[in-house]
Amino acid sequence: MNRPIRLLASAAALCVAVAGCGSAGKGVAGRGSAHYATNATFTMAVSLDLASLNPYTSQLAIGTNPLAYDSMVNLRPDGSLVSGLAEKWTADAGSVTFTLRPGVTCSDGTKLTASQVAAVMSYVGKDPNNAPAQFGITVPSVPYTATGDDAAGTVKVATGKPFGLLLNMVGLLPIVCPKGLKDPKSLNSASDGTGPYVVAGAVAGQSFTYALRKGYTWGPGGAGTATPGLPAKIVINSVSSKATQANLLLTGALNYGQVTEDDMTRLGARGLKNLEYPVAGTWLAFNQRDNRPGSDLRVRRALAMTLNPTEVLKVSGAGHGIVPTGLISQVPKPCPGNTVTGQAPRYDVAGAEALLDQAGWVKGPDGIRAKNGKPLAFTMIFSPDYAPLDKPTGEFLAQRWKAIGVKANLRPITPAAIQEVLFKTGNWDLYTGGTNVGLPSQLMARLAGPLPPGGVNYAGVHNAEYKALADKALTMTLPQACPTWDKAEQAIIRNVDFTPIANRAQHVFLNKAELQLGRYAGPIPTSIRVLK
Repeated sequence: MNRPIRLLASAAALCVAVAGCGSAGKGVAGRGSAHYATNATFTMAVSLDLASLNPYTSQLAIGTNPLAYDSMVNLRPDGSLVSGLAEKWTADAGSVTFTLRPGVTCSDGTKLTASQVAAVMSYVGKDPNNAPAQFGITVPSVPYTATGDDAAGTVKVATGKPFGLLLNMVGLLPIVCPKGLKDPKSLNSASDGTGPYVVAGAVAGQSFTYALRKGYTWGPGGAGTATPGLPAKIVINSVSSKATQANLLLTGALNYGQVTEDDMTRLGARGLKNLEYPVAGTWLAFNQRDNRPGSDLRVRRALAMTLNPTEVLKVSGAGHGIVPTGLISQVPKPCPGNTVTGQAPRYDVAGAEALLDQAGWVKGPDGIRAKNGKPLAFTMIFSPDYAPLDKPTGEFLAQRWKAIGVKANLRPITPAAIQEVLFKTGNWDLYTGGTNVGLPSQLMARLAGPLPPGGVNYAGVHNAEYKALADKALTMTLPQACPTWDKAEQAIIRNVDFTPIANRAQHVFLNKAELQLGRYAGPIPTSIRVLK
């Protein structure tokens, strides 16, 4: 299944709180109820077209799913699991058993039962087309069975072979209630879940309005909706321009908006709070297929050695760059180890030129290296529509490579065209975008799976060491599997298959609001507070 590279959301939690990161379940340590508005409306903007709210088919709504849909467990800011619909659970490498919290109800007031949860998990697992937005994220790619015991209030999910990340996946699946499961199309513009909010109005492609549920007490760690300052309504508007979002924040028309570095200074000068969250920035992924230059490890290593990571970090992040520590850019990582340091090629321009000489690429009178009459030239693809900083970064990389005799042809294209080129035409040499995933298993299809169009291994990576280590790690639960997952990542980085050089921060600004960012960098619903 073809998936957006940078738009793919993470199943990991991250937190940047205005007043500090406490338990995701107990809300935000904020200014106190005297400073909170009552029966307020919280207005936020997203940059994407809100065509559908279906939690199983819409990747665009993945950050807003927690408003209307709960999961069995929740991730805290430190990466640990806390209760959700399940009050307790047990797990091993082949199964997980959840015990439902008593008193959970769907938005229509009906009781949620164990057999209903099992039916949902069976539905999304039997066919990838039933939940394409969750497949490989919260829906395992391996076969599994789900059974519910209503008398005991337990749900058991089991795989036919060891799969150590089962809890970390199905435990975070948004649970749809029976009416919505029976009529999935109804979820495009309505909701049927157990979450703290319910969809109360929709203008397809423009806005959605959510209304607060009373009596909700089963949020992360036991959070509820009786907390002072929690908005009575949440309105989500589609505003494609981040500059427009910045203007709306300044006027007070928005409580929450996403902005670029260009607008940070003027928003900060007005005292608006900035919440940062990390995403992949400048990574090197070489096309290793069809005898392209990147199929030679010496060439890949030489181009990486020509780049000073400190310099790239400044350009790629515009002063807000983040040093990568692995192939998972989001925080917290399920495995906290640093797999980049000591594995990525070291900055060494002279060594890079020696490698290219060794590989037979000789500088000509024009300064460009060539072999057998063919110049050493790369077509570099990136999407400034999604990440404006990719353009100046691409120009910077091209300058550094020109100095050693390599020509980089910059090809800025749209996000949709990125998908077309990576997964269909294959006409590219270097992609500078990274991946945003939350579990190491989500990288396996890209690093060890079939090539497009039948698969998503768009770079044509064939790393036997990685494959063996990843297969082994997949049979173990976290955190015991972390040393093996880390070794697998190191094998990829050491071989310059994927090379993370710089990550960057994306920015959410708040006006008269407090909140914590949770999974997919969306707000944790029970943490939102509107200020007077």
